[in-house]
Amino acid sequence: MSTQAGTILNGEGEVFANGHGSVERIVLHAGGSIARHNHPGQDVIVTVLSGGLDVVLDDGEKHPLHAGDTLAFNGRHYFAADATADTVAIHTTIRE
Repeated sequence: MSTQAGTILNGEGEVFANGHGSVERIVLHAGGSIARHNHPGQDVIVTVLSGGLDVVLDDGEKHPLHAGDTLAFNGRHYFAADATADTVAIHTTIRE
């Protein structure tokens, strides 16, 4: 009998977390939003799989993201986003 090495994770929300960081699958309908927040002591990577996000860092730095785009930034910066279409994205944090 063999032991399975991998696990398929589906749905939305946190799909993985440990002491080094986390991975979260975000699903938003057009017009949905991610409230302003930050992740001090972590690096943040946001990858849009489908749809689009209008991201704002620190209340002014704007980044329009489309399917296939990735935005990386230090988690001390504040992050907020609005979905420009039905969107699926991956939000990853990594401890510094």
